[in-house]
Parts: sequence; C-alpha cells; structure tokens
Amino acid sequence: MMGDLTLFTALTIDAFTIAICFAIALKEARSTLHPAWMFLGIHLYIVTFRLLQLYTGSFPMKATFAWPVAMHEVIRAGVTSDLGLLAMAVGWIAARAVSKRRQRAKPEVIVVSKLRIWVAAGAAMGIGIAGALIVGRLSHALKNTSWDTTGYLAATTTWSAWSVCLLHFLYGFPVLLLIVTSAVLVFVAITNAARFGVIIPVVFLTLIWLSRRRSQRFPLTLAFGIVGAWLIWLPMKPFAKMLKQGASVTYAMDEAIRWVYTGFGKQEGSIDEQFLDMSAATMTLSDARGTWYWGSTILPLFVSPVPRVLWPAKPKLNQYQWDLQVPSRNMATIGMTAGLVAEGYVNFGYAGVVLYFFGVGFAFAWAHFRVAHSHYLSASRLLYLFCLASAAQLYRDGLISGVWFPFVYAAPIGWTAVSYWIWKPGRPRVAPLVRQTIEESVEYVR
Repeated sequence: MMGDLTLFTALTIDAFTIAICFAIALKEARSTLHPAWMFLGIHLYIVTFRLLQLYTGSFPMKATFAWPVAMHEVIRAGVTSDLGLLAMAVGWIAARAVSKRRQRAKPEVIVVSKLRIWVAAGAAMGIGIAGALIVGRLSHALKNTSWDTTGYLAATTTWSAWSVCLLHFLYGFPVLLLIVTSAVLVFVAITNAARFGVIIPVVFLTLIWLSRRRSQRFPLTLAFGIVGAWLIWLPMKPFAKMLKQGASVTYAMDEAIRWVYTGFGKQEGSIDEQFLDMSAATMTLSDARGTWYWGSTILPLFVSPVPRVLWPAKPKLNQYQWDLQVPSRNMATIGMTAGLVAEGYVNFGYAGVVLYFFGVGFAFAWAHFRVAHSHYLSASRLLYLFCLASAAQLYRDGLISGVWFPFVYAAPIGWTAVSYWIWKPGRPRVAPLVRQTIEESVEYVR
C-alpha cells in the first residue's frame, strides 16, 4: 500500500503529523527540558529534511551498494516514522496523566555531593586520558585483535569530556572551568574520530544551562547554538581522522570542509543526511528475511558485559544487522545504523514501530515529570539530562543506545547518578532555594 505513495503525499502526511505533534507538545511540554522538543527536532532533521531533499531532486542513498535504495523504500520509512512520532506523542500524554496520579506531596530529593562528584570526575579524567593515549599509541598493535573490536577500551577515550561535564553540573559555568572544558573537548576531538564524544557533551552542557535558568521560555540564542553545533558536527569526523594520520591542523580543516561541501553537492546527498535511507534499507532487508525478531534484537545487551577479549565470538550489539545484510547491501559492514524506526519494524512490524516509539516517548516524558520535582543538583536530573542529550543517538542507533551510551560511553555520568540509588548519602539538607524549587516544580506539574 505504501509503495503507491508519492513524495508529495509523504511530505503532506509528514506536515500534518508534525502539526499534530507540535500542538500536543505546546500543551504537554511547558518546559524546554521536555523531550518533545528534542524529538521533534530530531524528526525534522532525519525525516522531514530528507524527504524535502528528495522532493527537490536528490536521489536515495547509493553508497557502495550493488542494490541501491529505491525511492519507494525511503517514502515508506518516512511515513512509518510519522506513525512512530504520533505514537510518541501519545506517550507524552500518557506520561503526564500517570504523573498526575502518582504525584507526591513531598518528593524525595537526593542532591549530589561534592565529594562523590570530584572523585568520579578525577577518576574519569585519569582513565579518559590514559585510554586515549593507549588507543592512540597501540592502535597498530591492537589492529585485528579482540581488543581492537571491544567497545569498552574505545569508550574510555571520551571519559575526560564527561569529567568536566560533571563539574559543570555541580558548579555551573565559571570562566576557569569553561577554559579547561574547551581544552578537554579539543583533546577528545583530536584523539577520537567519533563525533558524539564532543557533540553530546556540548548538548549536555547546554541542557545543564537550561536546567539552571529561572525562565521556562525558549531562549532565542539557543537556536544559534544548535546551528553552530551542527556546523561543527559535520566536518569533525574527517578532521579528526586526518589529524590522526599526521596532517597539519590547517590542512585537516580545509580538507574536512571540502569533504562536507562535496557531500552536500552529491545528487544523493551526504551520508550524514541519509539516516532515513538506512532505516528504509533495513526494513526491506527485514521483509526479505520473512520473519520478525520478536524483541530478540536486544539480547546481545545481556552478554555485553563479557569482554570480547575473553569471548571473541561474542554477538555484536547490532548483531541483527549483520544477520540481515546481504552482499549487495552490506550495511553492517559499512557501519550504517538501522535507527529506532527500523529496529521496531524488524521486531514486530508496524506494531513494533508504534510500541517502540510509544515506549520511548512515555519513558522520557515520565522521567521529565519526575525530574520536575527535583532540585537542579539532584541525581535523577543528572541522569535525565544526559539521556535527553543523547536522544539523537537513540533515534539514530536504536534502543540499545539507551543503555550503552549512559553506562558505557558516558559511564562517569550514568554510574555516578545511579550510585545515589545504590549507595545513598546521609539525609540531604534541603536549603531554602531547593525547597522553593521543589514547590515551583510541583506547581508546574499541576
């Protein structure tokens, strides 16, 4: 049925979907920290922007495929993403209804302690710098070994960024700390080609700033920050790779900008604009397989704590993508992602898309309303702000990223927050400002 849809019809459906969800967001999301605004922005970039590109003459993704992605595949993925966004909006409504029923008169406040934050930040900085140097110095020795493919060693290379993020969460944005943070982010960018190691910390710091603001209104200056982060994100991967190959900073920057410009000039567009095409290709591969996964795509997560050096044949986190790929469409080998929409589809079909998006929308919105009861230095807010900052990874990479990112790649953030539920400090002293914040939050939810 969807194969008969045109691009114009898909764009029309998308426009109505965004209008409906935006109206729901205006009613449900009274704070800039509500997940509705983040997910609407992600949808606009991954789905709407891509459909507009195709409508204005671009071609679907070809990459190195012998079986290129067809237009009708991308159209189906776009409309299915709209179905998912609607389900997510229903999740926002349901979360608010549940939060009202479970509202407590005296919400628990677990305020982070300076000692624990400093210990976590110091350990993260030391491990992060060591990890970056080890991976850099031994990259040749680790090549084609079990250590070369383990995610745990690679994850530590970004921990120095999370170290300074913890300090910003505690102290805000003093000038000296901002200088240190800038230097750390440059270090991470140079030693790690994975762009999330810089971009997610920047988004996280932005959310910390918003969390500390008194006003709930959307700051217009944030729009310029979003554009700036996007402009940094695009050339960061080629820039870091060329620096690691020994190129000068000037040459690497020139080549990175040229790479981005060339990518935008291609008729099929840049790979950074084709996430919808990747989801479309995965959905077709799932149809070719003929059976659903029935939720088993998350099973590798349960064996992930076992280091690959001890179990070289351990299933990959995205093992289902390796099982689905064919030589003419070798997505997993290239390193492409299925996305949340395709992961839901390969598990339960269109019902899976609805289930996945409703679950994510409900979980994020429910967490937001829980955070609304807490002080800006609460452990729950620390974890929520990071999960919100990494929402784009969840949408792009799938459900497993919701666990892998906060507790592996950003382990200093995730485990520091969780530690307050595992090992609670003494009864926190709630200062008048904290008490006032709680009362305002309760009134906000009402």
